[in-house]
Amino acid sequence: MLATPLDKSAWPSDLRGWIPENQLIRLALEAVQVVDWRYVRTESSLLPAGQAPMLMTVLVYCYASGVFRSREIEQLAQTDNAVRYLCAYRALDWNTVRLFRRQHARELTLCLAAVLETAWAWKLSELESAEVPAGYAQSSLNRWVSPDPKLRVLEVAQSRVAKAVRVDSMEMDD
Repeated sequence: MLATPLDKSAWPSDLRGWIPENQLIRLALEAVQVVDWRYVRTESSLLPAGQAPMLMTVLVYCYASGVFRSREIEQLAQTDNAVRYLCAYRALDWNTVRLFRRQHARELTLCLAAVLETAWAWKLSELESAEVPAGYAQSSLNRWVSPDPKLRVLEVAQSRVAKAVRVDSMEMDD
């Protein structure tokens, strides 16, 4: 049984603080592979056929890394090695990113939740295998571990997608 965080503040904005970047890339790629794209409406998307999984992977990785602004994701597609790799070295348009997120919010949230769940399990196994130094307060560990068996990763994933919507909306208001 996996333990859960006590609250959303237990999660780092950037999961690369918990797991190595190459593992986060792998998790994003794997999470998107479980989507059955035959049943996901992509014909109205602004992307060429077959590119929806690529953009989904980029968004899952970016939101797990604490990058939420569509304009920043557009820039990272040109400057960041991990994002460039995930988008197959193609340029991204911030408006396409924003519209794709709107069209595929449900699938994006579920893929992100899968990544968050694995990252939580990774962090929990690290905590369980670590030796707690003498005098280390048990309450410090309680920040990370809860007896509640129900994972809150879906709620955290929803809040990250909502944050992306919010920061893009604020930017458009400027």
